[in-house]
Amino acid sequence: MVLGDLNVTPGKNERIDYLDTLKAVSMLLVIFCHYVMLPNGSILGNVLMSLSWAAVPCFMMTSGFLMHRKEVLKPKGYFRRLSHIYAAYVIWRLIYLAVYFAFGKVRPTIKEVISYLFFARDLAEVNTGAMWYIVAYIAVLLLYPVTHFLYHGGNKGKRVLAFLGCIAGVRGLLVPSVNWLIEKIMTAAGTEPISISYLNGLNPIANSANMLFYFILGAFLFEYRKEITAFIDRHRLLPYALVLTGTAGIMFAKYVETGAFGWNGVYLTGGYTRITTLVASVGLFLCAASGRGHSPIRFLGRMIGKYTMGIYYIHYILLAACSSIVYGYFRPYYSFGLNILKTILTAAFCTAVTIVMRKLPGIRILVE
Repeated sequence: MVLGDLNVTPGKNERIDYLDTLKAVSMLLVIFCHYVMLPNGSILGNVLMSLSWAAVPCFMMTSGFLMHRKEVLKPKGYFRRLSHIYAAYVIWRLIYLAVYFAFGKVRPTIKEVISYLFFARDLAEVNTGAMWYIVAYIAVLLLYPVTHFLYHGGNKGKRVLAFLGCIAGVRGLLVPSVNWLIEKIMTAAGTEPISISYLNGLNPIANSANMLFYFILGAFLFEYRKEITAFIDRHRLLPYALVLTGTAGIMFAKYVETGAFGWNGVYLTGGYTRITTLVASVGLFLCAASGRGHSPIRFLGRMIGKYTMGIYYIHYILLAACSSIVYGYFRPYYSFGLNILKTILTAAFCTAVTIVMRKLPGIRILVE
């Protein structure tokens, strides 16, 4: 199974097997890193927590890969998809609000509810957590007609698209990464750090720059899929080396900030804005794309990879409720194995709910 032949599964909506596998693995990583049940000293847990930063970029690269395959962008289909995503976003925020209201954690005013539901204003008492990705996805979708036009606009269009991707990458990845490195070096040297983050004030891409970069990168992974396949056929260990290098870099950054290699209940700051996350993400994508044969891991793609949007929405509010109701009973038993079990059970439950919801007219848009 390689990038060149796409390994398509035929059907009403043809699917690319390894992308489903990639989405499934990424979804499991996302669930693993939310509402964790890890002991503070868990090094192995911290390894997967670090790798988990690569999951959302993989989602965005997959979207860019698939959406730029389409030769023609039909306005009706595009606006229907955009409106469905926004409607699902609003309804899920309402569901989140209802759950927190039921637990007595929030009592907003009508104006606050309207701003929260329709205008993406968060409420401090409602942990919408993973919803930030949907906001970024909507922002990228708004630019999709532009990126699609450029991608299918011949070599000149692709050059402009590559330039747009570079601008997004500079703002969303390069400047934050270099700024962090300068800050740490100068602080270690006992000197007042110089911030280069003000350079982003010159950048025309204000929001979700890193996710736009990954979306555009996905388009070029599709464009050069045959060349990439040939390259990784000659360097078969490269994808795994990228995953290991990127994950090690993320762990090192956290070690610099916390002084420990264990989990310690601390999320790395700015994880999506780091070059090391880019390295791990590309490695994870290529690992999935370079897989061959009928590996057992493809089972995940068939069972989970097709339903990731629904799982993404459902898992966070489910875990939020569980953390308030049952986590306290398990606290003495926190371990890497328990967090793996939480991940598996959550994925299985959310997959089943998503499958059922997809069969219900009027509700299916919430999980597609």
